[in-house]
Amino acid sequence: MIRSFWRRLFYFLTSLPTIFVLLLVLSSDSFAPRTMTDRVRLITAPYEFEFMSWTANAVWAKVRQFSLGEERYLTTAAWHDLVLEYNDLLNRISAAENELTRIFSDPAVADPRAASAAVRADLAGLRRSQSERQNLVESILQEQVSAELRAQGFAVGGEVVPPVLFRFTPIPMGLIVSPRDTIRQDANVQLLPGLTLEQQIALEAETERRLGVSALVVPFGGLGTFPTMIMETSYTRWVLEAVTHEWTHIYLFLTPLGMGYETSPELRTINETAASLIGKAIGELVVRRYYPEWVSALPELSGGGGLAAPLLEFDYSHEMHVTRVETDRLLELGLIEEAEAYLEQRRRFFAEHGYIIRRLNQAFFAFYGSYADVPGERGEDPVGPAVVQLFEQCPSAGDFLRVVSQVTSFAKLQQLVSGGGCG
Repeated sequence: MIRSFWRRLFYFLTSLPTIFVLLLVLSSDSFAPRTMTDRVRLITAPYEFEFMSWTANAVWAKVRQFSLGEERYLTTAAWHDLVLEYNDLLNRISAAENELTRIFSDPAVADPRAASAAVRADLAGLRRSQSERQNLVESILQEQVSAELRAQGFAVGGEVVPPVLFRFTPIPMGLIVSPRDTIRQDANVQLLPGLTLEQQIALEAETERRLGVSALVVPFGGLGTFPTMIMETSYTRWVLEAVTHEWTHIYLFLTPLGMGYETSPELRTINETAASLIGKAIGELVVRRYYPEWVSALPELSGGGGLAAPLLEFDYSHEMHVTRVETDRLLELGLIEEAEAYLEQRRRFFAEHGYIIRRLNQAFFAFYGSYADVPGERGEDPVGPAVVQLFEQCPSAGDFLRVVSQVTSFAKLQQLVSGGGCG
């Protein structure tokens, strides 16, 4: 018991420096419209997410988790069963919410409130159960990811540093801004979760009208706050990847690569691609260790962990690659309106094949092209493939992350790759 207490205390205290730094970053209230982000925030201010109160509540939730440490008294078999039961609970909540929507949307239902009374009562009970179990399930998943990160050499005194801490929560949306004449992310402003489609469209239109840019509101699956934010879903494989992805951003925060995140598009792409690769690699290891029934759905392990995409009748990645390459060509020729007309034509083409994209524009590629571990939105950008090549040259995910964290430029990355990466 004493050792367990001190272990939990150490685990919490090691997180305090990161919390302090992040709070400093997020707490500035001075504002002068010098950068594109500043100019965008003059438009988005009423819709921006407030991180300070969320962080305070999330930290307090983690303190309560540490004080209990329930997961440490359970077997790995119990962990497995509790996570699967929680997934089932989430699926039942989703089904009840869909039924509620159906009842209130059906014109044949004269009194929707009366007709939905039983469903609403059931949903209230399910949500209470969800609230009661959320902390324990978070702790279990944190420990499962931590176990694999320890094995990769990221522990000090037996504890992963920085600690793996996340919170299931509604995720803010992001307003992405790119110039119209080139694809480049000039701003990414976090907005309130759950904005209506009408509000999203209005923000995009106002930003484009006032600033002469390309804008797009995008959903996030997670954010690298501390504790990190993760969207709640019963798809646990994705959750494990997202938790590790966002932990990687925290790990990189004070490294040369992390500190260069905002300094160049290349370093942003290296950062995001590295986080995606680590998320998939560690997520797969956790699945193989704790959820063997899901292993049959995983791709075969190969090389440094590269994941092969299945062959599909309609190859989304290939078609998106074609779209990005042609868009870049048109923009390089200065044909902005032609490029935007082409993007609308391609958006309709994707819709015809079952891929509904609300807006396909420069901002779309500026955001999604940074996650360059698989072909598609990155086009001919050589940065993502170089990160993947370095990953495949390294004997483990941990070795890769330690090496790539020291990268300060694309040229440095190329030198590592040409020199054999991790050696």
